[in-house]
Amino acid sequence: MPTSIKDLLSSRAPSEPPEFQIIRDFVQEKFQERVDLKLQNKTIVINAKGSALAGELQLLIPDIQSLLPK
Repeated sequence: MPTSIKDLLSSRAPSEPPEFQIIRDFVQEKFQERVDLKLQNKTIVINAKGSALAGELQLLIPDIQSLLPK
């Protein structure tokens, strides 16, 4: 019986860029919050649950960028 695309994709473990874990650790350490991340057009998008956290993270973009590999 041929393998379906659904079976192939469900058995594949998605891999995230290592930068995602760096960002998650930074936010967890500094704010004790969880954020969702996605890669969109070679840009990492951080989705925060509240506007206060989003605003704080926006101010900390240079700090976050300094942690990431170039």
